Amino acid sequence: MEPALVISTLLHYVTLFVPLQCTDYVYLPYPWIVFISTTLSVLWHMDAEGPRFYKYNYFFAGLWAFYDMLLSGMTQNKETIVVVFFLNLSIFILGNMQHTNRRAYILNHSIWHLLSGAKCITVATLLQCPWTKFDIARGLNICLKQ
Repeated sequence: MEPALVISTLLHYVTLFVPLQCTDYVYLPYPWIVFISTTLSVLWHMDAEGPRFYKYNYFFAGLWAFYDMLLSGMTQNKETIVVVFFLNLSIFILGNMQHTNRRAYILNHSIWHLLSGAKCITVATLLQCPWTKFDIARGLNICLKQ
């Protein structure tokens, strides 16, 4: 088990704060997909990347990317669709790069985890999901008027 891989994956749980604020039923599966994907990734890394969690880990990572694209497509905003597509593509490429040694893999994969967490926040923000506890745009508007 590599602690850096587990710790960088655990940070995904923190990023759930943004999508958990969404109330629209269309967004409700999103935090669960991220939560399950993160949990499977942590288990896979804690299991020394053995075969037990491998298929499930990659299935849910793919489901996460697919749901990102599905939600962005529902916005019918071409810019949002393109941004979400390229976020997922760049994270996929980074995560599947060939590595010359284990140390390079650990560094690259940890960065991949951090970028996936940032993607989670970015996607929820780009989708402008309905907020329950606070409304970023309204709060910003109030601050700008003062």
